[in-house]
Amino acid sequence: MYHSKSSATWSHLQLEVVTAWSQRRSKSSAVRNHSQLEVTRRVIIYLYYDNYIKDELMNEKFRAIDNSEVLIKPKNSDEFNLHTFKPNPINNDTIFVYHAYLIKPTTEKRPEGQWMIRMTIFANCHDKEQYNFAPFILTNTNMKNYTGRIYSMDATCMSGFTPGCLWGPYFIDVEIPDEDVKTIGESAIFSYKDRTVKIPKIHRVPPRESGLAVCTTALFWYIDFPKVIEWIEIWRAQGVSKFYIYYQMVSREVYEVLKAYEKMGIVELIPAENLPTSNETGFNPDSWIFRTGDRVYQNDCVMRAKTKFVASIDTDEIMIPQGNLTMLEFLENEVKQDPKVGGFQLNHQAMQYDSKKMPHLKAPRKDFDWKKLEYDWLKTASIHNKNWAMGKSINMPDHVNIISIHFIAQMQHPYKILDVSF
Repeated sequence: MYHSKSSATWSHLQLEVVTAWSQRRSKSSAVRNHSQLEVTRRVIIYLYYDNYIKDELMNEKFRAIDNSEVLIKPKNSDEFNLHTFKPNPINNDTIFVYHAYLIKPTTEKRPEGQWMIRMTIFANCHDKEQYNFAPFILTNTNMKNYTGRIYSMDATCMSGFTPGCLWGPYFIDVEIPDEDVKTIGESAIFSYKDRTVKIPKIHRVPPRESGLAVCTTALFWYIDFPKVIEWIEIWRAQGVSKFYIYYQMVSREVYEVLKAYEKMGIVELIPAENLPTSNETGFNPDSWIFRTGDRVYQNDCVMRAKTKFVASIDTDEIMIPQGNLTMLEFLENEVKQDPKVGGFQLNHQAMQYDSKKMPHLKAPRKDFDWKKLEYDWLKTASIHNKNWAMGKSINMPDHVNIISIHFIAQMQHPYKILDVSF
């Protein structure tokens, strides 16, 4: 099931701006015994907006598209069906494994880290919230069995504003003893109840190098290829060296642009496959997935990324530090000042404008004239005195445990989140 994203219109303009600064305690000898708070940097996040006319043109183009010829989308189920050894019916008891990674996160009990194989999965929420599970067994090529535990990437997927989304994102963590790590092979057999599948690859992430990468939520019904180019190039100017782009359905033009960047080594394209549908009953778990499963892809990307910093954002979002620093330089400076920082939370702040200066934006469509387009209204911009929405985060994959759409949900020990807010 796909849903087109809403956008701002000429009659209802929404420019969301985040201004933020980080605060530090001075460590100079002169104030060693006096905690002095100082502003070190301010960051602005601004979100693009789409005008009404452009939005209408895009919708008209999409309605004219022949899906079989113009839209590029991954094959159904390749990543999820894997290699089945026993019949695996598709129903509410099915668990879909996306990817598996060998990682070593730290906790308060294990500050030196605990080796584990972490799997990103989709599962039904109705009984999973009660943790009613048969054992999860992972059999590696060393022929040893390891027991896994499952937990949600969210507090719950059965409450709040999405009670109808019965399928949600989960992790399965399988702890591996230190002495067994070297014997872990490239693949494994995963068993649950009477179901068994082969996980064809256990991903290993090499030591992360200094750098900044961008992770996107899965693109769907996406056709705005000029914006993709603009977005990538602006972020490259901010120090980004890699873009991990998950996609479900994009136009051929978007796909060709992304493939060109992939050949340059700038983009890594990752298919976000549809879940399989039952041939017997027609049951389609994709109809019940929360927000196209974006949390699975976001957390998958954090483990996949090979850079020190990762920004989890959409393709209409850009973060620009004030002054002469790139975003990468800003992040490196902040971590130098406090090595315990493992992530950055950037909060939204609304902006307001003088409506008297923008009559051309309120004009009916039939009266709109591009030649009369003016920008004086931008000079009236001021910060609204209310934080009304959640922001976005930049994380350090070696120091975070779980991320969500707008924030870092859980850190590794002993790292902390630097709150960057207006």
